[in-house]
Amino acid sequence: MSIQLLAYNLTSTPLFRAAIMQSGAPTTANFPTLAERQSYYDSLVNDTGCAEASDALDCLRALPFAEWNRAVNVTSTAGIWSPVIDGQIVPMHPTKQLAAHTFIHVPLLIGGGHPPRPLAHSIAASLTPARKANTDEGTA
Repeated sequence: MSIQLLAYNLTSTPLFRAAIMQSGAPTTANFPTLAERQSYYDSLVNDTGCAEASDALDCLRALPFAEWNRAVNVTSTAGIWSPVIDGQIVPMHPTKQLAAHTFIHVPLLIGGGHPPRPLAHSIAASLTPARKANTDEGTA
């Protein structure tokens, strides 16, 4: 949901009056550029046999689901399918968009995927032993 609220540098749209997001925020993800992900697309096109097609994207769209699913889950491309900064849908890194207030301004409810726990416990659990020692000594 976070990407839809940031898409196209919009500040309003009739598509959303509010949003709900589960586990995550647009600023915590890695947002590579198109150039950084091009080799993965090229691998996908090659793995599916679409490299010889006159329009590789149309070829990918026409693939049967089983063939598409196999291709996107092979080792060379597995796990890299995330939004990219393309200058259009994701025009810039989301932290820059948030700073510029170029996002859809609607109420946002954000949920987490972990059982509820006290804030102090969450903070303490995230500290490494070295950081805990520094914090205990007041040097952090």
